[in-house]
Amino acid sequence: MRAGLIQLTVGDDPAANLPATLGLVRQAAAAKAGFVLTPELTNGLSSSRAHQRSVFRHEEDDETLSALRAAAKAAGIWLLIGSLGLLTDDADGRFANRSFLIAPDGSVTARYDKIHLFDVTVSATEVYRESEGYRPGNRAVVADAGFARIGMTVCYDVRFPALYRRLAQGGAQVITVPAAFNHITGAAHWETLLRARAIETGCFVLAPAQTGFHPEAGGRGRKTHGHSLAVAPWGEILADAGTEPGVTLVDLDLAEVEKARGRLPRGMQLSHFSVLNHLARVNDERTPAQLARSFHVTRGAMTNTLTKLEWAGHVHIRPDWEDARQKFVAISPSGRAARDSAVASVVPLIAEVVQTIGADKVRALLSVLRELRISLEGDGG
Repeated sequence: MRAGLIQLTVGDDPAANLPATLGLVRQAAAAKAGFVLTPELTNGLSSSRAHQRSVFRHEEDDETLSALRAAAKAAGIWLLIGSLGLLTDDADGRFANRSFLIAPDGSVTARYDKIHLFDVTVSATEVYRESEGYRPGNRAVVADAGFARIGMTVCYDVRFPALYRRLAQGGAQVITVPAAFNHITGAAHWETLLRARAIETGCFVLAPAQTGFHPEAGGRGRKTHGHSLAVAPWGEILADAGTEPGVTLVDLDLAEVEKARGRLPRGMQLSHFSVLNHLARVNDERTPAQLARSFHVTRGAMTNTLTKLEWAGHVHIRPDWEDARQKFVAISPSGRAARDSAVASVVPLIAEVVQTIGADKVRALLSVLRELRISLEGDGG
């Protein structure tokens, strides 16, 4: 599937913004993109609640939504409308920041309201209180788009990994992050956050963004980061749109999702692998206290890890028949297989590192690392 990420520089007038958006959607479709994505607040950016109230519409009356649905149908494409600012019937008058997944027949397949709202003081002159104007959503959404299952998020959601874990657990293969990311926080965190979400979920992450300076009535405005990104499930950057409006194309191979997830057993965490690797290496039982000392963690933390490993069937925990207060932990055949699989998955990566920095430098580090490990393990091993 070819995806087309649309990068926009919208103003605060939805009617004035629409022609450029439609033009880029058609451009992406003409370039054979079957899945086209627009940024957060495609219909318009404004810091004035009064102005938003005058130009936003309810979903059923929104001209941007109806025009983009018609464009998707005309082109026969899947379209992710990153989000639209919409009026609601809430008593407090707050708006919805709503993302839409549109099917090739123009119907609305799924809706998602942004859950995490941007209430942040970026600098002395840039203060955002999104929750004063927008109501938060309250549910995670994974939708079937035929070619893939799509997990839907918006902008500031990207800082909350628990949401992304829920989407992956719900079967998401592609996660969308349409955004109007602030230019200061964007320069610092945008790429890092998107790559982290891709790596931890094993999903493609597609993040169409607003870019540049967005003028508002009254002379005000704001600046967004741009750099719409497409990230592979293993964390590689597949495409970066830079800072100009336009369309960025990327081809998605959904087989990469399972390939990335298969490199480490599902649910394998570094702390879990470390304990399994230790037990496999010593090839003997250890008490939870010994393991806690070996890894310089509390007994409580080690107990939590061992409980999860026991649930997964990766360790056996038995009582000490001579002391009812004591237990012994041993790696199970399943745990040994999981550990071996994880080791096999990282061997190619280690080979890449050796090739990149040189075997001599790696060899020089080994003796230092060995001494460090022995020192840290002490008599707890």
